[in-house]
Amino acid sequence: MDRLDAMRLVVRVAELGSFSAVAQQLGVARSVVTRQVAALETHLRVKLLARSTRRLSLTSAGAGNCMTRWTSASTAPAGFVSHAVDVPMSLKSRLVLVALVLVPAIAGAVLARDNLQMPLDLFRFQSAQAIADWSAIDDAVMGGVSSSRLRHDAAGHAVFEGVVALDNNGGFASVRSRPLDLGAPGAVSYVLEVRGDGKRYKLNLRTDDAFDGVNYQASFETPPGAWTLVRLPVSGFSPTFRGRTVPDAPPLDPIRVRQVGLMIADRQVGAFALAVRAIGVE
Repeated sequence: MDRLDAMRLVVRVAELGSFSAVAQQLGVARSVVTRQVAALETHLRVKLLARSTRRLSLTSAGAGNCMTRWTSASTAPAGFVSHAVDVPMSLKSRLVLVALVLVPAIAGAVLARDNLQMPLDLFRFQSAQAIADWSAIDDAVMGGVSSSRLRHDAAGHAVFEGVVALDNNGGFASVRSRPLDLGAPGAVSYVLEVRGDGKRYKLNLRTDDAFDGVNYQASFETPPGAWTLVRLPVSGFSPTFRGRTVPDAPPLDPIRVRQVGLMIADRQVGAFALAVRAIGVE
């Protein structure tokens, strides 16, 4: 997700004082707005908005520096606001936007690593609660004996682990989230922060709440023992049904995604372990 888009959302939230109001104005789910704001705060390592039961407002960390550096529109670079946001902005909104530009400048090294692209978390497995929405779906549904689980590691990530076996015509193991609002308007890639074991895995996406049906898949390989960011373009996901390509299925539409899963197959027999810090979009 482009950092400027995230800035625009925070500007809207501060102006309207509510996640719900912004979501209604943009025609998206409230959770889409809250996840994007939270992701921006995570990357800047600062809390930008103070949340109360009545209204959202800027924190001192979000606005303190800019209050002394931009007291009038004349001090801003020419055309800056009109290029950033396509609607007239109040002084409050100008201050929000400046705060979001100054803070990254101070902590530029953090954002530079993303080349101006900031993944929006769908799942971040820092706590044990983060895996509560996930369950195993292995080849036992077809009579096989492969097994897997998604467990939480105290180091602050999840581990997709188990054993793949070919007995009884089996050969795959997977975990999947329950149906959730995971739509991501405008997403161009799915991003995973993983530490692998050298094996090949798949990210599975479903656009309905059904247990079975069309499954959009993209494969990725993992260098053993090293944390890495894996980017899977939306255009690279193939529609499949029980392992076979569905040529007449529509392309993946990120706004319709309801379930996310991880899978290992392709006759990779034996134990496996994929550590996962986060799954997101950009």
